[in-house]
Amino acid sequence: MVPLSVLLTAADHFIRKDDLFILDEEHKIQLAIERLGLDSLEKFDAKSQIIESVIEQGSSGAILSMSVRAFIEAVSARSYTPGGLTVAGTVAALGSALATMSGWMTFGLKRFESLEVTMRELIPRLTRSTEELMKLMDMSHHENTTTRTQSAGVDSDEFQIPIRIMQTVNQCWSPFLELAKYASIACKPDMQIGAKNLETGAWSAMQMILSAAQDISDFEQRSKITSEARGQMQHCEEMCKEVLRLLDQRTR
Repeated sequence: MVPLSVLLTAADHFIRKDDLFILDEEHKIQLAIERLGLDSLEKFDAKSQIIESVIEQGSSGAILSMSVRAFIEAVSARSYTPGGLTVAGTVAALGSALATMSGWMTFGLKRFESLEVTMRELIPRLTRSTEELMKLMDMSHHENTTTRTQSAGVDSDEFQIPIRIMQTVNQCWSPFLELAKYASIACKPDMQIGAKNLETGAWSAMQMILSAAQDISDFEQRSKITSEARGQMQHCEEMCKEVLRLLDQRTR
């Protein structure tokens, strides 16, 4: 077994030496394997012979275990996964996380003592939504690897994951409305950003549904899934607008 850093260092050497233009990490690994002759006697299996790959396979939630940098680089790579659906879940999860943070930044402070019971009720609800959205992030990554190249029915993960993202976003609005009224004013910009992230995540999930629905030949099924997505989005936009209105009115 070899460390990933050794292969990447070797690849960078050959790239400079031969004036190659290779940016993708996977392609760099393949270059190092070929130039170093690691597969001259038998096939070199990167998944089982690179230390970091073995560790990643042994952990749950590959997307969630990535650093922010690694995730962004993975999204920008020449690969369908992680793609738009995973990003939709990520943006929505960040919105829910900001709402949750606003609750925590209010809870336990003496001047907000009267809101302790309220925060105890709101924070767990938003925490559950954040956890669900993170779970959907990881599920969306696996879904993309299996259904991107084939048409799927409305009951498949290709449609159900983005619908669940939208539904989970809409579950956030009830506690978020309460936070917009009472949470610490110091968190006002965080809540505004959180609201727009939730809306953007839902909108992004809807776009994935509308795009995939074009491949459904059954008009009734196509109409059902797209109508549900648009209905979820309409509710989301209304709730986001109300949260922002409440926040705009607050001065303390």
